[in-house]
Amino acid sequence: MLRKLLSLFLIILMLLITTACDKDDPADDDKATEENVTKELQDMDEKMGEMMQGSPVISAILGLQMISGSMFGDIGLQDISAGRFQNLFLSKHSDIKNLNIIKADSSLISLIAELEGLYGTHTYNADSLKWFYSDQPSDEVILIYPFTDLNDNSTHTANIRLFGINITMEEINMSLAVSSDGNQAMTLFLTVDGNNFLNPSADPSVSSVNINGSIYDMTGLQYAYEIDVTESNAGMNIGLAGISLFSVTATGSNIISQGVIGDELNESVVEEITIKSGENLEIVITDMQAASGKAGDVYYKGEDVGDVVVEDEDLMIEFNSGNEVSLSSLLPNTFGMLFLFGGIMG
Repeated sequence: MLRKLLSLFLIILMLLITTACDKDDPADDDKATEENVTKELQDMDEKMGEMMQGSPVISAILGLQMISGSMFGDIGLQDISAGRFQNLFLSKHSDIKNLNIIKADSSLISLIAELEGLYGTHTYNADSLKWFYSDQPSDEVILIYPFTDLNDNSTHTANIRLFGINITMEEINMSLAVSSDGNQAMTLFLTVDGNNFLNPSADPSVSSVNINGSIYDMTGLQYAYEIDVTESNAGMNIGLAGISLFSVTATGSNIISQGVIGDELNESVVEEITIKSGENLEIVITDMQAASGKAGDVYYKGEDVGDVVVEDEDLMIEFNSGNEVSLSSLLPNTFGMLFLFGGIMG
């Protein structure tokens, strides 16, 4: 009987030892989570970099800025917002057409209307440094010009096509296509909803803006993007092959109607920003005014794994273990992309 009891005791002891050995160390779990979060952010940022660097769009747009002084006064990418297109106006010294009747105006409605004065094809000659004009097509704007790829200094020909331009009382539509050497590089479809767009006796109002389309890299790989803006919400999503790679959403008030209304200043207020990477990682920033300390939370697979903190004007992830990583160092490509396109969201 004693031998049976001893044997049973040894079996129970071995089971306890085995269970104890197999049980994960919490510190190991924390370390694995931190590594997973860091890797997921790095992988996402790498994809953003591949999209931006692999596509000729940025080089083409910057190329237009370099030479557009002879046709446009100034194109300020950072000044584009949901309710206004600022600093986009035609020079009175255009070499291609007499456009003195077109006035500088910051409103989207005026900009769309002014595009009618540009209908036709505008081709830039790098030797003469001049734009040459043809009046066809009669309902589209086409810009053809050379640009230099920033990645390898190779020279290409860009073709920017503005088409489907239409204004009704409650909706504005415009489409854009960019190609490089005949290969599609980007598409953009803009829809603006609101009221009084054609009513001369009333101020127009915008209720929502939707921008969607695709960006193509040199191999033809297609990245889909969408930007939605309303008074209380502004969001951007980028995906590949039907899978969301990255999204950012801001919630608040007066996101579109910011500005002076009557005698009062109608300020845009952002209350919360949510950044998602894939299906597992979510970063929620809730304190927009934080100059230091905690500004939000980090969730991985639904669990709170750390805080978003502000240190020396840098956003950091502080994991529950106390370890920290810098978001700006992990996401240089993503932050660069948001810098370029963030103006569209206000």
